[in-house]
Amino acid sequence: TAMWFAHRGTARVRLARFPEAEADLRQALDTMPRDWIRGRAHAQLGTIELSRGNPDQARRDLESALAFAERGGDGVAARAARRQLRALRR
Repeated sequence: TAMWFAHRGTARVRLARFPEAEADLRQALDTMPRDWIRGRAHAQLGTIELSRGNPDQARRDLESALAFAERGGDGVAARAARRQLRALRR
């Protein structure tokens, strides 16, 4: 279930349907998913916050994404989170 909500949330982020995306991603997180799913959900929440002009919250979400991705062994998501965090520091 968590993976399904995370995937749908990601699709909705790409469609710029941020309120629905956020609801899906939060639903995914509420189900206590595996760490790699948590990491990807937080990364998408960071993207939403950046689009809203909230860099501080985006940073917190991306830092969570990085931590969960590393703990869950998701190197792709960890590298993406690091890249986004570096871009925020500029």
